[in-house]
Amino acid sequence: MATLTAEETELYDRQIRAWGFDAQRRMRQSKILVVGLDGAGSETLKNLVLAGLGNITILENKKVNDVLIETHFYLQSEHLHQLMADVAFTYFSEMNPMIKLSKDTSDPYEKSDDFYQSFDVVIVNNFSRFLQLRLDRICNAHNIGFFSSRSLGSYGYIFTDLQRHEYQIELMVKTVNKTLDEEDEKVSKIETATWYSLRSALSVSNKALKKQLRKKENLMAFVYSLQICEQMEDEILAKNKYFVGAQKAAKKSRDAQMTEIMKGVRDAKSSYFQVFKNTELKVKSSKQFDEKTMKDENNVLNQLLSVWNLSVCPSNAMLGGYLANFVMFYVQKKQKPLHNFLLFDMWNCEALEVLMRSESDEKQEKEQTQQQQENDNKKSNAMEIDDDEDDDVVQSAAASKNESVDISKLSVKKSDDVVELDDSEDDDIDTQQNKKENTNNAAPNDDVIVLSD
Repeated sequence: MATLTAEETELYDRQIRAWGFDAQRRMRQSKILVVGLDGAGSETLKNLVLAGLGNITILENKKVNDVLIETHFYLQSEHLHQLMADVAFTYFSEMNPMIKLSKDTSDPYEKSDDFYQSFDVVIVNNFSRFLQLRLDRICNAHNIGFFSSRSLGSYGYIFTDLQRHEYQIELMVKTVNKTLDEEDEKVSKIETATWYSLRSALSVSNKALKKQLRKKENLMAFVYSLQICEQMEDEILAKNKYFVGAQKAAKKSRDAQMTEIMKGVRDAKSSYFQVFKNTELKVKSSKQFDEKTMKDENNVLNQLLSVWNLSVCPSNAMLGGYLANFVMFYVQKKQKPLHNFLLFDMWNCEALEVLMRSESDEKQEKEQTQQQQENDNKKSNAMEIDDDEDDDVVQSAAASKNESVDISKLSVKKSDDVVELDDSEDDDIDTQQNKKENTNNAAPNDDVIVLSD
C-alpha cells in the first residue's frame, strides 16, 4: 500500500489534520482526468493540484485565444496561439511539484473508450451533452466517478454520477447534563447512496422538478433553456460530424464555430433556424415543463444563446471551487458528494442542489428503500426476540445457581495473586478450621495460605 513521503506529510500537514491521513493517501493514489480547461476546468484543476491529488491528466486540444486570456487567471498575452494544455502543464506543475501531472493534446471526441476507462475519476468541463453522455456511459459501466460542469455566462451547472457510493459522515451527539468544559461528542457513520446516469437525470419528471424548484422560477427557466440549447447543439454537431478534422480548415475552433451558430440560430435566415424551432417544440411538448412555474424563460434562453461557450471569471471560480470539493469528497470517502445536479445563477447568488432522475428510477429507489426498511424491521424484531430469550436463560441460570450455592459454605483458597472460591460441602469444615487456628506449633507458609477441608 502506497504511503506519503516525509515531504508530502510536511506539505499537507494542515490537510491531514483536517481530514485524516487515510483521506490524504487516497487522494495521492487517485488517477484523475480533466477533460477541458475552459469554464470551471482550470479553477477545478488548480484546487485539485493544491490539495495533492497525486495523478492528474489534462486532456485539452484548444489553442489560447483572446477570449480565453480574459477569462483564465494564468493565461497571458504571450501565450496567444499556444496550446492551452502546454501552458497549463507548465504553470500547474510549478504550483505543486509533489503531484504527477501529465497532458494530452488530442481531441476528446476522438479518444477511445479504453483511454477513459483507465482513470478513477473523469471530469468534463464545457463540452457538449453528446460527449458528456458518452463519457458518463463509459464511467457508469466501469464504476468510475463522473463529474461534468458547464459555465455559460452568469449561469452554470455541475453534474455527478457516482453509481453506488459509500462515504463517512460525522454527527454531533449532544451530551446530556454536560458541564461548561464538556463538548458534544462526534460520532462517525457510514452511509451508502445511489447516483443516476445523466440520461436518467435529463428525463426527470415535471412533478419532481416542480417539487424541488418550488419558487425558483429563474432556475426552472434555466433548466428549460438548457434542454433546448444542448439538444440543439448536439444536432448541429452531428450534422457537421462534430467538426472533427474541420477546425484547421475553418481556422476556427469547434467552440468558436458553435458560438457563432448559436448566436444567430433564432434568425429565420439561419441554416439552423428549423433545428431550433423543432427542438423548442420538442421540449415544450415533452410535458417536462409548465410555463406557470417559470419566469422570463425566453429572456433566459436569449441569454444562453448569446453567450454560448463563453464564460466569466467569477462563475468559473465559484463553480471550480464547488466541483473540486465534490471530487475530493468522492475520493476521500469522507463526506457526501453532490447528489446529483447543482444549478448555479451568479447574478441571483443562488446555487441549488437538485436530485434529478427518471420516473422509473425514482420508483425503483422507493421500492428498494421500502424493502430495506422492512428487512431492517424484521432484523430488529429478531434481535429483540433473541435478547428476550437470552435474558430468560441468564435469569434461569442465575436462579438455579443461587439455589445450589450456599455462600456460608464457601472456602477460600489463595495461591499467589489468585483467590478462588471453592464450593465445599464438608460438614466438618468449621471444626477443622478451628483446629488450625488453635495449633500453636504449626509453621506458617510465607508464600501460600490454604484454607480448605
